[in-house]
Amino acid sequence: MLSFKTKWKKVLALTAIGLMKSSVGDDVFGQRIQEKFDMIVEKLAAFVATLKLTEFFDFLVEFVMTHHANFTSGNLQLLLDSLVRRIIEEQALLDKMNKPKGKTLNLSKKQVVTHTVKGNAKNSNHRIAKCWNVLRFIAEHHYFTGLDHIQIIETSCKPLLAYIAEPQSIDFDDDIVFFLNDLMLKRARL
Repeated sequence: MLSFKTKWKKVLALTAIGLMKSSVGDDVFGQRIQEKFDMIVEKLAAFVATLKLTEFFDFLVEFVMTHHANFTSGNLQLLLDSLVRRIIEEQALLDKMNKPKGKTLNLSKKQVVTHTVKGNAKNSNHRIAKCWNVLRFIAEHHYFTGLDHIQIIETSCKPLLAYIAEPQSIDFDDDIVFFLNDLMLKRARL
């Protein structure tokens, strides 16, 4: 059970995310966002690493879709690196949850009992999917077609390609395939 203070913080966070989400396309906020874009991306990258609210990731998708033209090589790499790290961390939590911690012998029933690690991986697959939504948008969108952008995308996302070696252990193997397809199409157009 969450304490009152924890629930209040969650309500405040959800309200703030709702406000940010509703003001993403607003012209007045758009101008301010453009002026402080590097700082905002820095903060968003930090939030990607720590927030567990799926609503934040919904906001992030909308933010990137609306303000994609403001990205530079530097802030694009910062955001991509944070998304990739988050996917890796969430997948590690899922792997840890599904991995047997150890075996013991239950002498009364004469059978081996396997214990699994229970972690705080609730909604990990959902957060991974939201991170992939941002990555796929960036891979698909024509704004990120220049050689600099493609190289940054490829370099930042390279650690995720290792997961395709064991597609049965992940839920985002199709995302990797579509992502690679989009990047190959972009490279072919250069």
